[in-house]
Amino acid sequence: MKMNPWNLSVLLLLAGPLGADPDWHVEHPDSFCVVEGSTATIPCSFTHPTGLRVKRVVWCPNHTICHLTTPNVYDSSNLRADSRFLYLGDLVSDCTLKIIKTVKRDAATYHFRFETNGRGWAGQKGVIVTVTEEKSGWRLTVSVVSVLLAVFLLLAGLVFAKRRHAQKTASEVIQKQEVERKQEAVGTSEEVSYSIIHLKPSSSRSAPGPEHEIVYSEVVG
Repeated sequence: MKMNPWNLSVLLLLAGPLGADPDWHVEHPDSFCVVEGSTATIPCSFTHPTGLRVKRVVWCPNHTICHLTTPNVYDSSNLRADSRFLYLGDLVSDCTLKIIKTVKRDAATYHFRFETNGRGWAGQKGVIVTVTEEKSGWRLTVSVVSVLLAVFLLLAGLVFAKRRHAQKTASEVIQKQEVERKQEAVGTSEEVSYSIIHLKPSSSRSAPGPEHEIVYSEVVG
């Protein structure tokens, strides 16, 4: 059975994205959401049979094959200066794409294609990139919350410091009162002891009793 060369070339072209050969594969997220004005980095990796050498890599929007003259955002065979689309990958297995300062028109489905010295292959699903508007009100809300939280923490710190100072002052006053009470107790005890010692000699100096008088009379007579 003979086949038209044109039909054969079309089948070979479609074999890339539609085939299920595990040796030919492109892996990346199904979708990617980025805020307008920010930078998006789309992780990507690819595989191919050993022995082949990659000659060209392409990222294109809204096209499943990225073949020939299809409009693209990156083409390793046609480098463009000052592009917001930077290829961070290589010609071996990494196909990561970086979009700098995204704008609304960047929203699209991006497909990656690599071509070797044997054949080419393109990712079938692609990455759906969605660009959302920046919510300035949300940023103002976050700022207000941050300021209020900072003020609350400052006030809490001041209250805590004031309470610590008051507790320290009260503790010092209590300690001082304890010391004064102990000093007063020691002073009172010393006065009582001194009075007792002072009174004892006066009690021993009493008038001579009858016994002394009798002994004296006997010696005289």
